[in-house]
Amino acid sequence: MTINDQVQILLNEFKEEFPYYRDHCLHCAAEGAEYLGEITCTSHLEKDIQRAVRAELRYCSSCSKLSRFVRANDVNSIMQRKYGRCGEYSIAFAAILLIFGLDIRWIYDSSDHVWIEALINNKFIHCDPCEAALNQPLLYSQNWQKSSSLVLAFDKHQAIDLTSFYYPDNSTVATLRKNIHLSPELISSILSQYNFSASNTTITTSTQKAANNRN
Repeated sequence: MTINDQVQILLNEFKEEFPYYRDHCLHCAAEGAEYLGEITCTSHLEKDIQRAVRAELRYCSSCSKLSRFVRANDVNSIMQRKYGRCGEYSIAFAAILLIFGLDIRWIYDSSDHVWIEALINNKFIHCDPCEAALNQPLLYSQNWQKSSSLVLAFDKHQAIDLTSFYYPDNSTVATLRKNIHLSPELISSILSQYNFSASNTTITTSTQKAANNRN
């Protein structure tokens, strides 16, 4: 069994164990709880233990109760409650891969999605725990029929622009960027600022090689 096979098994088990949170009531589980807005987390439990900044409020007409969906950033909190979205699940699955000795990096998509990449056989491989998807970089542009203006990869050493890798329709990307005044100079500035802050960290040989070796 290859490493890819093992990671795929982990993804499948994770998706089954950790369902994606959409809009159900956290009290009676009724679907379609009304979205009321977001609030800032101020309590010790949410802010300090769950490391959350914000929470969604939803009202359930079935049980007349408010649900408070806390956007947790603490891996232990996420694993205990067993529900979340792409942000929570990227954090949780990244922790699982790190336990198994695989390096990861974070992928930010400006069209409102995040996932991770796993370093397998010296290559960073697309890994989306919400979809149990491994090495399917065109999932979003083809299956989801999405487009995006910016996709960035972050690790502790560097940030790089991966937009063309995940969204290869360069003309659509260029149009989106033009509409929001996202110039190449601005993108370069964003990357430079991040890379400058990480410049005092030595980049490992494996990470350097993997940055230039993609499937």
